[in-house]
Amino acid sequence: MTGAVPLPICRVLMSIATAQFLAILPCYARLFANLFVNTENSNARCLKAWSKLVK
Repeated sequence: MTGAVPLPICRVLMSIATAQFLAILPCYARLFANLFVNTENSNARCLKAWSKLVK
């Protein structure tokens, strides 16, 4: 039974990590877009949202 316990935990952690990664993806897209179109306001908003996600 001991082998069955860590598996669901691992799956939950992986799904959380995937969800966070998917949440950050549009953020990175915006950051890359800002290299070409310099809009610092959306950049700051994006970083703020990202820092909230990490905490």
